Amino acid sequence: MADQRSTARLSVNELIKQAKLLESEEKLEDAVKNYHTVIAKDKLHTAAYNRLMIVYHR
Repeated sequence: MADQRSTARLSVNELIKQAKLLESEEKLEDAVKNYHTVIAKDKLHTAAYNRLMIVYHR
């Protein structure tokens, strides 16, 4: 996975796509980091909150 500095440069949509891919690869901690980055960029991004809920449930 890309380091946090390069992750911060990605768009919100790219971060969500990457996080979903990480989820499918069972890299849940990295997926959570991406979702938190999305939320830091857009506090009202409901999809990121929903995916976080699902990952935490797993």
